[in-house]
Amino acid sequence: MSITEEESAANQPTRKSILELSHEEARHHLLKSRSYCNFDLPEYIGFDQLIKDVDKILLNKNLSDMVTKKHHQNSRNSRYYSHNGGSNT
Repeated sequence: MSITEEESAANQPTRKSILELSHEEARHHLLKSRSYCNFDLPEYIGFDQLIKDVDKILLNKNLSDMVTKKHHQNSRNSRYYSHNGGSNT
């Protein structure tokens, strides 16, 4: 690849699936309000403070710490219910 092609390739925006990002890259991406909406919103509609507040709440927490035993039970029941055509029998 020539320098011109390298420079051209470097100037092209690349899109990745969030699944291809490291956890640091995904977190950085998800902490930007523009990551949630791909159209312009009025200035008075903003998500920055909400995202900051949620980030502060979730900091240093594991997903497993947020799921309760009752939630696990409900998840099992809903999977069973849906796999049996809506019947619990």
